[in-house]
Amino acid sequence: MAGSLKEFKRAVAYLLQRSDLLTEFGMLEFVARFINIARALNLHGSLLKPQFSSLVYTFSPVLCHVVLLIYSQFMDAFEGDEDVILKRLFYLCRETHQPLPVRLLGVHWLLGVENLQKDKHSVIAPLASGLYPLVFDPLSLKAAKLVALAHCAASLASSSASSPLASKSPPLTPNPQPKLKPKTSSSPGNGRVGLYKVLAIGDSPVDPASRILDEGLLCVSAFTWLPSSSTETYTTFHALHKFLTAAIPHKNQSSALEVAAFTDSSLFKTIQLILVKMALKLRYLVPQILALLDRLMECNTHQSLGEHLLRTFNEDLLPELEPNCNLPAYFPLIERLAENVDIPPVGLLELLTIYVRKRVEEHKGDGGLKLWLWGSQVNKHS
Repeated sequence: MAGSLKEFKRAVAYLLQRSDLLTEFGMLEFVARFINIARALNLHGSLLKPQFSSLVYTFSPVLCHVVLLIYSQFMDAFEGDEDVILKRLFYLCRETHQPLPVRLLGVHWLLGVENLQKDKHSVIAPLASGLYPLVFDPLSLKAAKLVALAHCAASLASSSASSPLASKSPPLTPNPQPKLKPKTSSSPGNGRVGLYKVLAIGDSPVDPASRILDEGLLCVSAFTWLPSSSTETYTTFHALHKFLTAAIPHKNQSSALEVAAFTDSSLFKTIQLILVKMALKLRYLVPQILALLDRLMECNTHQSLGEHLLRTFNEDLLPELEPNCNLPAYFPLIERLAENVDIPPVGLLELLTIYVRKRVEEHKGDGGLKLWLWGSQVNKHS
């Protein structure tokens, strides 16, 4: 065994001294095979680090992948040098002269390094200010950066929830503050223009996680005037889903306390407020909001988030709806509220009753009678 190990190290040393003879893909194949053998023999990754760690500065995605492959398998050998790899990947996705696939790989690799961390400490959260999508970034790159920002916001939200100040906060009073009013700042120049201003919601939020959401979604704010089938609209709701679920990943069995901590965070309240204002101001987005809600409800891990959003629509959206000709646009969402047995139907019944009465008054005779019968059936099923 000792002789075989000595021969193996001699062969590896020979290839390392002549690594310049290998092509990029040859080097990738050599490193991949060496890692399998090294793990079987319990060898240390320091055999490869001095020779290949500098390749992360190249412009070749294959050579960068070689370094990340070594890093993912021998993280102990890179102790103290994690920042070097993170900064290189950070600048890789920001270099505008790079081809789009390389920049997308940079974001993907950043998220991969984030997932390698065993503790809950985020390594990309400090880089959030440089991950905002740029004006001329392709939409696919904007979507990838929004996913990275979602992980940053989730980390900041969880860290603020677990901070000593948060744990020492006073208990809820009998008259708590309104649910959908995250902390905001009215001072001019407190940050960039965000989605709050586009949707005319009010002052921008001041907590870091909510500001990332508000300012990050500005790059796809064209969904406010484009058709609901546009790619910008799809990207917006895909990003909202990531901001909702990044704090509660599938790979970990999240406890009820963790879910409760996230639903009490300013980030979740900001998402609730944005969705309610979207439904009020942009009625044609109700099917997309409903699709987001259904996606959460169909997942065992995130079902509780969907139930929280349903209660939010019942408490904050229904009172704002007018029983006029625009109400049918909300019928798909109203149907979901009526199907949920945990939501009191009082507000829903009052709204539908007033709506049916107005419609009957507008249509006299047999037409009004038919409308009343239809409305009575709706109330009966709800």
